[in-house]
Amino acid sequence: MTRDGYKKHKDLIGKWTAGAEIQYFSEFHRQWVPTTAPDWDSDVEYRIKPNPLERWLVLGENGALYSAHLSEDAARAAGYGKGWRVVHMKEVIDE
Repeated sequence: MTRDGYKKHKDLIGKWTAGAEIQYFSEFHRQWVPTTAPDWDSDVEYRIKPNPLERWLVLGENGALYSAHLSEDAARAAGYGKGWRVVHMKEVIDE
């Protein structure tokens, strides 16, 4: 690692030493790739692996969104009427 690499990535380095999962952007593969031993090169982009958003949605009979909840139990406990359904939604993140 160079001084420039440290300066550019010092915030991520601190989070990595605290246990965060790190990814770098591979120009060859054109996608984010996990790494357990980053080089912290100043010419490479790094990030903390994002956590996908996850929600349980309550949809009405016509498919319209009525509400969103942090758990399936909370969505089902909302007690909506006949024809309503709970749909599990998980964000897709470019990896």
